[in-house]
Amino acid sequence: MPVRRFFRWLSKLLSRKRNLKIGLVGAPNSGKTTLANRICMEWCGEKMGEVSGMPHETRVVQSKNHVEVKSEGFSIIVDLFDTPGLSTHEELWDYYRHFLWSGLDAHSADKRLEEARKGIAKTLALLNDLDALVLVLDLSKDPSKQISDILLDILAKRHIPLIIAANKMDLVEGLPPADDYTFLGYPVVPISALDGLNMERLYKAMYRHLKKQV
Repeated sequence: MPVRRFFRWLSKLLSRKRNLKIGLVGAPNSGKTTLANRICMEWCGEKMGEVSGMPHETRVVQSKNHVEVKSEGFSIIVDLFDTPGLSTHEELWDYYRHFLWSGLDAHSADKRLEEARKGIAKTLALLNDLDALVLVLDLSKDPSKQISDILLDILAKRHIPLIIAANKMDLVEGLPPADDYTFLGYPVVPISALDGLNMERLYKAMYRHLKKQV
């Protein structure tokens, strides 16, 4: 390869935009995996992971690379990470009792608890490597009780861009007819990941608020 052509190739390679690493975070059963599945099915044709009503169904970080989201003339390519639900030590023991109450035997509940702990630790380590976050909240529950102090501390230290996906809007009546919502200073988009409601608006918000990170 001639020298000039080599340097043009090298310059083009180095200037190429990388994929945006986006993590879906939030409390257990807020709908993170349902949202991940919705995004992946729409743009990749395959789902991310399994969903159930049992807390901490997702106990390992799951990812899908090179997900190209398109909407009305824009395109953003992301590596999407679905993370285990963030829980404090005390909350984990509450979930452990729920495991037993739901019919798991002690051995299975112990195993699920330990896997959940490891998953949370890996999630916290991953947060240092992500470019942006989508915080998934359950609109049918008190939002202030779904935000981990650990996550707030990381947000304060890293100033990482964040969008709040207020999920399960299909379960809530009488949402105010506003175009823009905010919570704790972050943009909020009401959605239903299960029914696909307002997903276009979420994609637009992701592009508008996160594209500068690429």
